[in-house]
Amino acid sequence: MGTVIEMRFLRLHPRRQPPQKSWSVVADCSSSFEAEVIAGLLRTAEIPVFIQQDGAARAMGITIGIGAIRVLVPTPL
Repeated sequence: MGTVIEMRFLRLHPRRQPPQKSWSVVADCSSSFEAEVIAGLLRTAEIPVFIQQDGAARAMGITIGIGAIRVLVPTPL
C-alpha cells in the first residue's frame, strides 16, 4: 500500500527535479489546470514532460504576479 501511495504522488505531482540536464520551456501557463492539460497532451504523445512552479506561488495558490507555471520537455527531443 505504501508503494501505491508513493506512485500516486509521483503521478499527481510531476514537479520534482527533472533527471535530464537540459530542458526547454514549451509553455508558460497562468494556472495549474492549463499546465496539466498541456502536460497530459504531451504525455499522451509519449513525450517526457516536467511541470515547474515557484514554491511560494504553489504554497499560496497564487500564480498572478508571483510566478508562472512552466511546462518543460527534454531539449534533445
